[in-house]
Amino acid sequence: MTNEGGSNTGLININVKMEGRAISDIAKYSARAYNNTLRAISSGLYAVWETTKPALQAKIDSYVAKTNVKTMVELEGERLPPKNIENPPDQFNSPYIEYHINMAARSQVNRENIIERFVDEIAQNPPDNDAKSTIDDDWLAQFWSLSEKVSKEDFQIFYAKLLSAEIKNPGAVSPLTLRTISVFSKEIAQKFQEFCYISFDSSDDVFVIHPHVNGFMTYGPLDNYGISYEDLNELFSYGLITLPQTILIQYGPVGTPYEVDYAGEKALLNFSNLQTHEFKFTRAGREIRRLLSLRPIPAFTAAFRERYKGALTYPVEASP
Repeated sequence: MTNEGGSNTGLININVKMEGRAISDIAKYSARAYNNTLRAISSGLYAVWETTKPALQAKIDSYVAKTNVKTMVELEGERLPPKNIENPPDQFNSPYIEYHINMAARSQVNRENIIERFVDEIAQNPPDNDAKSTIDDDWLAQFWSLSEKVSKEDFQIFYAKLLSAEIKNPGAVSPLTLRTISVFSKEIAQKFQEFCYISFDSSDDVFVIHPHVNGFMTYGPLDNYGISYEDLNELFSYGLITLPQTILIQYGPVGTPYEVDYAGEKALLNFSNLQTHEFKFTRAGREIRRLLSLRPIPAFTAAFRERYKGALTYPVEASP
């Protein structure tokens, strides 16, 4: 098979890449992660015929029912010559069959493209430790069912990251997250990534702390960081944040700073005896955020420091 650019995306090419690059190298890291990788790839590769066969059989069955063609057993029993068996009508080559064959071929190309990107991802980020368990077959079935409809390159790259995360740590990507991703538009994906530029990840929780809300207000302007109130409603409707308004949190005497991921970079937070207004991420939002390439926004960092003086230590120098 070839894609629109004419490059080979067939099984032979993929097998060569897998053998020559990342897949064989995974074995030296871990047994289960290696096996999970092979299971993921093998479940994504399937014959086009296996997809089109049910549609073709349904068409044949429909024709038989309408024209009262009898089975070979029935014909033999009645000693009648076969009817329309050797020369089936032209309707077997109808647009209906052609449509399903084209759809199956497109699905196969999308699967193979994602597998190639998955191999790239594993090559660049091989597992450091063995996987804790075997990847779930039902999860793989749902993943490939959704991903075969994905033809845009940037989305295929992200699906490859999802698969890589799951083979390394089965359960890291929930079925809910897969369903959430499947309805993403390019616009909502871009907007969510921009929202993640001002987010913190404490490993137990992912949140955005609003620097422009005081007292019992529930929201304020985030337009300077690319996020409108309408955008927040969209993120909420897609199931990425728990509410389009902030939640008021009163911190006690925490005492010592704790480490967080601030838009992809290490930072320390200490909210001792402070009140914050926070947007909370859902599970789907947390899992997607942890796979994105992020960067802090300087204007937000400055506003955050002005609002919560001394609460943020960033950047954090690496330990010697």
